[in-house]
Amino acid sequence: LEAYDDILTIPEVSDISNSTSQTYKIVRTGQLKGFKEGKDWKIPKNCLIAYIKKESLIDLLTPKVVTCYDGHFIFLSLHL
Repeated sequence: LEAYDDILTIPEVSDISNSTSQTYKIVRTGQLKGFKEGKDWKIPKNCLIAYIKKESLIDLLTPKVVTCYDGHFIFLSLHL
């Protein structure tokens, strides 16, 4: 993210995340903090970094279902 300015646009965040529609959704719902400048959304880089860290932690703590060799299911989760 060092190559980007401190304030990002939706297309820049989309380039980073590889998902334009998802970027608009998370900004509009407030999951990723941003602000409107005219008709364009602006996202502070520190807010994007905080969002990525939060989502990474959620992913780590979300239980995963794994099928064992005998067909039974087990749940795995990582507790920090």
